[in-house]
Amino acid sequence: MATHDYSIANQSFPATRSDINNALAAIQSSNSAATAPSGTSSTVIGELFYDTTNNKLRVATDTNGTFVDVALNSSGDLTVSNNLSTSGTLGVTGTATFSGGANVTGAMYATGNIGLDSTDFISFTDNTRMDVTINGSNEFRFESDGDFHADGDIIAYSTTTASDEKLKTGIHTVTNAIDKVSNLKGVEFTWKKDGKRSAGVIAQNVEQVLPEAVKEVKGLDTSEDYKAVNYSALHALYIEAIKELKDIVDEQAKEIQELKKG
Repeated sequence: MATHDYSIANQSFPATRSDINNALAAIQSSNSAATAPSGTSSTVIGELFYDTTNNKLRVATDTNGTFVDVALNSSGDLTVSNNLSTSGTLGVTGTATFSGGANVTGAMYATGNIGLDSTDFISFTDNTRMDVTINGSNEFRFESDGDFHADGDIIAYSTTTASDEKLKTGIHTVTNAIDKVSNLKGVEFTWKKDGKRSAGVIAQNVEQVLPEAVKEVKGLDTSEDYKAVNYSALHALYIEAIKELKDIVDEQAKEIQELKKG
């Protein structure tokens, strides 16, 4: 009888006793060894075996000693070499690796990361945010207050912003728009992060002119706060400044016409 082989052949009593002792020893050791039995015709489908070389629990899929990875290793990591299907809740507190697929018709919860590997994954901070890490860099963040952070450009064919009057209160028209726009500084600059040239405004300058267009946010890769500008809010200044300029131009046109008549 081979190690981990629970069948007892028709044989003399001493050999039978040896087989029984081997079976009991295998059961006592939880059917574990450096290599799984193979090429034997006496394994049982569903028989469990612990691979001490690779620290993996394996299961027999036929009666010929074919074993596949089934579930947990000594660290509590979950490994499935084919598809995993569950109709209930799948909860993972360690690492789960699927070389096939995972079909879950209920809920799936994880207290760790969900992703491809240790540098490409999605992570959750309880009731606070969800982060997307790609190639070891935190590239995107979704926060519980609805804010979305991206570490690069956001490219879309169109963007739509909620602006219905019924969603707002304290509405009033911007005054002295020309003066406010005149106090804004349009600047060119280089981003420290990647050395790329760009143009725009400086948050501290905008805050002096239109403080409601500026707020403090946290960086993706650092806990340091910095100021961010709602560029859409600046549109209100431009719209009213153009209208104020139009009024000035119209008034000057009238004066010119009066002078011509004189």
